Formats: sequence, structure tokens, C-alpha cells
Amino acid sequence: MIFDRYIRRVCSNIVFGELYLNVKGTHYHFQGSKPGPTVSLTVNKLSMLWDLYFRGSVGLGEAYIKQKFEADDLSKFLEFGALNEQAFGGEMSGSWAYRLLSKPYMSQTENSVKQSKKNIHAHYDLGNKFYEEWLDDTLTYSSGYYKTGEETLTQAQENKFESLIKGNEPQPGDHILEIGSGWGSFAFYLLSRFPDIKIDTLTISREQHDFVQNKIHQLGLEDRMQVIYRDYRDHIGQYSRIYSIEMFEAVGMQYWQTYFDKVKDLLKPSGVFSMQTIVIFDGLFDRYAKKIDFHSKIHFPGGCCLAHPLWRK
Repeated sequence: MIFDRYIRRVCSNIVFGELYLNVKGTHYHFQGSKPGPTVSLTVNKLSMLWDLYFRGSVGLGEAYIKQKFEADDLSKFLEFGALNEQAFGGEMSGSWAYRLLSKPYMSQTENSVKQSKKNIHAHYDLGNKFYEEWLDDTLTYSSGYYKTGEETLTQAQENKFESLIKGNEPQPGDHILEIGSGWGSFAFYLLSRFPDIKIDTLTISREQHDFVQNKIHQLGLEDRMQVIYRDYRDHIGQYSRIYSIEMFEAVGMQYWQTYFDKVKDLLKPSGVFSMQTIVIFDGLFDRYAKKIDFHSKIHFPGGCCLAHPLWRK
């Protein structure tokens, strides 16, 4: 059976953990040579295997969304996949035909000024109620910093804010720029910590802009903060400090140099810039940057994360 051969070819090379697979009543068990999570998958539709073969991680992710297969524990399944990336790596890229067919999509979603708004709209303008369901009370949509592992999500976000401020602490009279407002949590945090500063914060998400604008009005902060619906490339000004939290992933590799040139242009001669960004494992970057995957197709159109060697450049 063709499906049986494909399953054994893909799964026989796992190194970490165990995989229990139920494919329409046919059961498989694969054991890695090293410790790792134990995962059980149930395949409800055989077309899920075709999705994986032809479209790699995009097909796998969409098959899960369409309930073509189920995982007993999604977080363990993702951990299992990450640990066995070397074993599954080729499958996650999809077939050569799909890679060829998807090349136009990558160029179509490059982050020009016009396309950036479409990309951000696709990710962030899903309705604030959606994000309120699973973010902390401040709606901070970026990685938290757990010093002890015992913190609440809100405390972890404040830890992150403090780590970004360290070494670039605002001084009285500073005019500060934030590139990428989110729902305003970092800007509002800065204003609560440093009473004698002013902040401009940029966003190209209409829903985020309106949310932050309303909150500024509710808190009576109009004289200290403004949220501006504008692409960073179109902004003009001079700032003593610039901050950016997990916005760089949305810049796109073709515009990395443009981004840093613009930051330099917006900083005063003695100004300081601090940012937080997501990085990708060095060994994965070349494949990740050149090929479409679930992250760039479904989650974040036009996005691209850095790897450490590129960051040092």
C-alpha cells in the first residue's frame, strides 16, 4: 500500500520520543533512540498524507485546521516535531512541484509599503476580541520573559519590558518612538514608569490603532502619547530613544537594510535604539528564507526571522 510505504519512510528516522499513529484503523508505533515526548496521532482522512507530501508544513498545518488528523496533545506534538526536525526536515519543505508553484506567492507578499498593510491586516485585524481570549490583560503580543518559571503571563511581559529598558532607560524630557504599537502595552508601561517623557508609537494595523487611540483618550494621555497610523518608512522625526518589540519579523528580508537605515535617520546623534526580535535556528535559516512554510503562508505573510550569524552582521 502506497500510504503504508510513505508512513514508514517518513517516520522510521525519528530520533527523539515515540509516535503512535492510527491511520483509519491501522496502527503504527515508532520509537526513537533518545528520550522525548510520546505523541499519539489519529488520521481521520487519508488526504492528510497527500497534503504533507505535496505541501509540507503548509499542508500539515492546514490538514490540522481542517481536522483531517488529531493530536492527543498539540504542544507535545509540536515539541516532538521540533526535536525530530532533522528526520522530518525534507518532508516539511513539500514537493519540488509545490516549491516551484509557490515562488510567485513569496514575491507577491514582499513587504512593500502597500503590501505591508495587507500582510498586517491579514494577521492582526482579526478582531480584538479574538486576541483578548488568550493574551494577558495588557494585550501584549510578544514573547514573555520568565525568570523563575513561576510568574504570571503579565509578570513575564513586564520582565521583558524591563530587560528592554535596561541599558536604554528613558530620561526626563525624552521624546521616544516605538515602531510597532501592538495594543499599546509597552508604551503605556513606559509612561507609567517614567512620568516626564513623551511617546509616538507607529502601527499599520487599523484595529490596533483605534484600540490604542481610545485607550489614550480614556486615560487622558493626549498630551504625552500619540498613536500614528503610518509605515515606519514614511515617518519623519528625531527621537532620543527608539524601541521596537517583535516588529522586525514583519519587515521582510528584502527590507532589513531599509529598516536599520530608517532607524538611524530617526535617531538623534546621541540617541539609542533597543529592540527585541525572534530568531530562528542557524541551520534552518537558508531553507526557511527561500521556501514557503506554514508560518509565512498562514501565520505571518511576508514575515522573516533572523538567525544569529545574520544578526551579528
